[in-house]
Amino acid sequence: MDWSKQELEKIEAVMKHLNAIISVTTGTSVKLDAEKEQVQFFSESGRMYKTISVAGDSPLAVAKDVIKQID
Repeated sequence: MDWSKQELEKIEAVMKHLNAIISVTTGTSVKLDAEKEQVQFFSESGRMYKTISVAGDSPLAVAKDVIKQID
């Protein structure tokens, strides 16, 4: 894993807020899998339907990548 502890904490915080916004507006939920360095997307029924790699990305880049997938 390329992220420092501090970067990982920031990414987790960003993901928490993004998930809250995305789940309310679209019904989709997002989860960070830090070990695999990817973000997983889940439908309202809880089925994972997409993953994107965020390996080594900054917290801002992770947020941008997630938002691009939702648009």
